Amino acid sequence: MSALISKAPMKITGVENLSNNLGAYTEPQTGEIFIRKAMEFVDTFRSLAQELCYASVEQDGKNTIDPKFTAYCAAYLICKKTWRRYESV
Repeated sequence: MSALISKAPMKITGVENLSNNLGAYTEPQTGEIFIRKAMEFVDTFRSLAQELCYASVEQDGKNTIDPKFTAYCAAYLICKKTWRRYESV
C-alpha cells in the first residue's frame, strides 16, 4: 500500500462516502483520487490500484477502446501478483 501511495502521480484524499458506494473515484478536473475510508484492506488496495491504473492510462494519451476496462485489467494483475507475495509470507 505504501508503494502505491508514495508513487502516486496525483493527490489521494480519504472521504467518508462516495456516490454509488464506490471504493475510489478519480476527479479529472482536479487530478485527485478520492478513496472511501473504513474499507477492508484488500478493498482499499484494489480500489486505489484501479484508480491509479486509470490515471496512468489517461495520462498516457494512447487511444484505448475502453480506458476503464484497461485500468481494471491492469489493477487485477497488480492485485493478483501482490496477493501471491502476501500469501507466501
